[in-house]
Amino acid sequence: PSSMPSELGELEPCFAAFERVHGIVLEPFIVSFARLSFTPDAIPFIPVDRLQEVTENTLPEGALHKLRAFCKNWVNTRALEAENALAEGNVDVA
Repeated sequence: PSSMPSELGELEPCFAAFERVHGIVLEPFIVSFARLSFTPDAIPFIPVDRLQEVTENTLPEGALHKLRAFCKNWVNTRALEAENALAEGNVDVA
């Protein structure tokens, strides 16, 4: 899909932060997530069994629950940062 580069751009910083916080590496699966449009805003709503399929059943169920919670927080934090930047007049927000 033509949108995959933008989806990769959303996933890369999120997955890198997840790895820093939890020590769980998702980079090998990033293209699979992007092809399915499983971006950070969608991941909290994807059933764990489906995430297990996408990660080829290599991660424990608990790690995927952590990923869902992390992505929810990631999206909320980024939205709050963007809102604050707009309120301060800084419109250069990704």
